[in-house]
Amino acid sequence: MEMALDQAKRHAASGEADIARQRAVVDELERHGHDAKLAWELLRTFEQLQAMHVIEIERLDRELALLDKRSAMRRGGGDEPPRTA
Repeated sequence: MEMALDQAKRHAASGEADIARQRAVVDELERHGHDAKLAWELLRTFEQLQAMHVIEIERLDRELALLDKRSAMRRGGGDEPPRTA
């Protein structure tokens, strides 16, 4: 699962770069009076994908935290009070 989280983080970093480049394309097209409709659509698509990457990172973070907590509880740590007879 940590590998999936690392991959999602790489995708998010790449997505940020894609968004920045596409914003520059949109700006350039508009600055020179060209139709930027398709460029805007692609930018929106990149932004939607980026939102999905962020959601996946948050999901994987939550799952890893839960697994870590369960593992700690099995080892005798965690938030549970000690058992009494």
